[in-house]
Amino acid sequence: MVGLLSDRHDRISRSLVASLAVLILAYPLFAFLVSVPSVPALLVVQGLLGVLNAINLGCLGALVAGLFPARLRTSGLSFANALTQMLIGGTTPFVSLWLIEATGRPTAPALYLMFGATLSVAALAVLSRKRRLTDGHA
Repeated sequence: MVGLLSDRHDRISRSLVASLAVLILAYPLFAFLVSVPSVPALLVVQGLLGVLNAINLGCLGALVAGLFPARLRTSGLSFANALTQMLIGGTTPFVSLWLIEATGRPTAPALYLMFGATLSVAALAVLSRKRRLTDGHA
């Protein structure tokens, strides 16, 4: 659904809003989960973060594909995906555990999520500005 909507409307704006929402909501959601450790609380947190992730991922394919010329598109997408999965996805459990141990706070993994959201917001802001300059709407 999100991918279809992103084909008809500005995908950068949709991803930017979702990334900002993750940045703003990550810590409160983790704090809520720690203060109310229950299955319903987990479902609420997972549901909200899942919807925001779906918005980002629904826009991401076409957004990243548009960054590469057609002759490099498959290789570029594959390399970008593999690299981010390896560096971010593969290290998340270790970084989360280290953050909890280093800070003594069970909400510390939210900081890692917020860091990733900050990187997303920055990258999307650059893409948005670049698009405005290219389209002559500076």
